[in-house]
Amino acid sequence: MDVAPHTPKKSHLDTAMTYAINNEKYLRYYIEDGRVKISNNSAERCCKSFVIGRKNFLFSNSINGAKASGAAYSIIESAKMNGLKPYEYIEYILTRMTGNKLTTDLLEKIMPWSEELPKNLYKNKKA
Repeated sequence: MDVAPHTPKKSHLDTAMTYAINNEKYLRYYIEDGRVKISNNSAERCCKSFVIGRKNFLFSNSINGAKASGAAYSIIESAKMNGLKPYEYIEYILTRMTGNKLTTDLLEKIMPWSEELPKNLYKNKKA
């Protein structure tokens, strides 16, 4: 698609303008809502540890293994995004879940954004 009659076809400017026109709907979200970030760097950073480690996954050669690794990474990355120490958080939730019936109330208490979590699970909060 030739964006402008005076823009050389297949130039970097033509490519950039074509991209902007084709993605106008999504770019407008950024312009119209000040909460939306123009960069997806935080999402990319969350995936980085998974991408680096995937060559070492010995248990992901099955569907159940892939589901297990997905669940583990989801918990770890959620902990990181909420300022928690991942190892300590996983230890905490496993301890809380052991021998207890998994209820909505228990899940609410152990979610990484729960205000009921002990302060020692946080990276930057004093115990």
